[in-house]
Parts: sequence; structure tokens; C-alpha cells
Amino acid sequence: MARFCLIALCLFALSACNAPDAGPGVKAFGETVAAASKSAEPEIDRAVAEQTRASVAAAARSGRDIYAAPLGCQDVALSLDLSTVPDDQAVAPCDLTPKVTLSKKRGDAKFAQEGLQTLQDYAATLSAISGSSVAGDVTTNFNAFNKSLTEFAATVNVAPKNAPLNAEQVGALGNLLGTAVEARRRAILERLVSTAHPEIRTIVYELIAHFEIKGDDDMLDAFDRLDAAYGRMTDAQGTSGYLSAVRAYEQEFKRFEKQKAKAQSVKLLAIWRQHQLLLEQVKSRPDAAEIGKLVKQVQALKG
Repeated sequence: MARFCLIALCLFALSACNAPDAGPGVKAFGETVAAASKSAEPEIDRAVAEQTRASVAAAARSGRDIYAAPLGCQDVALSLDLSTVPDDQAVAPCDLTPKVTLSKKRGDAKFAQEGLQTLQDYAATLSAISGSSVAGDVTTNFNAFNKSLTEFAATVNVAPKNAPLNAEQVGALGNLLGTAVEARRRAILERLVSTAHPEIRTIVYELIAHFEIKGDDDMLDAFDRLDAAYGRMTDAQGTSGYLSAVRAYEQEFKRFEKQKAKAQSVKLLAIWRQHQLLLEQVKSRPDAAEIGKLVKQVQALKG
């Protein structure tokens, strides 16, 4: 019996060691989300601020109550007198938060902000599970992702297919060590990524639609212009105007590349391709050919 257990333990350890390392894939996905967020977040935040101003103006025209008394700011001011304020006194937030409800329908800035937050929470969850040494980090990030996913799903009238996991399943990971926990960690990552995959697609699709609706990322028109220039170039081949048509195509290609470089939708699409790649990487039996194809697609979008 002891010999059988030893053999089983060795086989388990060997299979765990041979399992694909999801760490680099998780890191790459997080970096892709961070890059898209860095580019899109300032624009979305400005749009949310403008949406808020418009909502406040509408509320003011209707004579509605807009702001509460600044009690938190009072707390801050009074707390400066350290001679009378207890050390443990809590200070309420001092912020200008209007009592207006922002529309979150498709195309609205608040809608896009929630979608981007969901992707960020998801990336943080993956990172916490992949490399956390503190159980609380895993649980906190996972709970944030579940909350933001549910809220965003409610906005687009779709429900997550099921809870990807639950906090109890992932919460104890950080306090364990050794081969057994690494195998369990990989299994949890595979299940989470597989279950979240259709939800991530929905979120990315809706965020791309947000920028397309605004008209900022008209990549189809940009391609139509490029395609038309290519057609004129091929039509001119063998004529005196061929070189001029070649130069025109080169210029149009440069315009297309500039449009692509600034398009938020392209960066968001990279998140989806990166998640497809991550899904393949965390599988127990990944497909090397599929991984190679997806790597090229991700590189093309980031290029």
C-alpha cells in the first residue's frame, strides 16, 4: 500500500509539473487589459463627467434636489484641530457626488465605464489566483469581479451563465504550498477562464460598440478608403499614372495605420484575442497550432 501511494504521488507530481504554466498567459492578458484601459479610461472618464454635468443640468431645470449637505467636508475641516479630535475618529468622504442617476444604456459613457471596470476586476482576479500568496487578495478580487460582472450583465440584459467559481473555492489558495496547491490553482484557473469566456466576449463586444456608436473608431470606413486606393492602384498598373497611384496607396495605408493606432476598439479587440489565447493556454491539453495562430492575431492587433 505504501509503495502504491508513493507511485501515485510521483505520478501526480509529474503530471502537475508537465501541466502548462498559465502564469505568462495571465500576465499577458492583464497587460493587454491595462494597455487598453490606459488608452480608453481617460476618454471614458471625461465622457462620464460630461454625462454627469448634463444630468445635473436637467435635474436643476426640473428643480430637483441635487446635492446633499457637505458633512464629509465638515469632518475633514474639524479633524484638522488635533487638540480636540480623538485619534480614532473616522472621517467621511468629502466629495461632490450629485444625486442623479446616470443612464447606462448601450452607447452611454457610464455603460462603457462599468464594462471596462469589469475587465479590470477580472484581470485582477486571474492575477490573484495565478500568483497570490495571501488568501484575502484572491477573495477580494474575485468578489469584486463577480459584483461588476453581475452589474454589467444587468445593464445589457444578459445574465452570466453561472457563477464562475465562489469565494470559498479560491479563498484558501494563498495559504497553501506545494505541488498539490499548484495543480489545484491551475484547475481553478482553467475553470474560471472557461466559464468567463462568453461573458468577456460580450463585454468586449459592447465596449467596441460604444466607441463605434460615438463614431471615433470608424475602422470600416478607413478600410474602405484603403481598399479603394488599392483598387485604383491595380487599375493603373501599366499606365503612366501607375507610380502616382502607388504613392497614393502608400499614403492611404499610413492613414489607416494611424487610425488603427488610435482606435480604442482595436485595443479592446486585442483583449478578446488575448483571452482566446489564455483559454487555450490554461487547457489541460492545449492545441499548439491554435496557440500559434492566436499569438499572430494578438501581435497584429498590438503592432
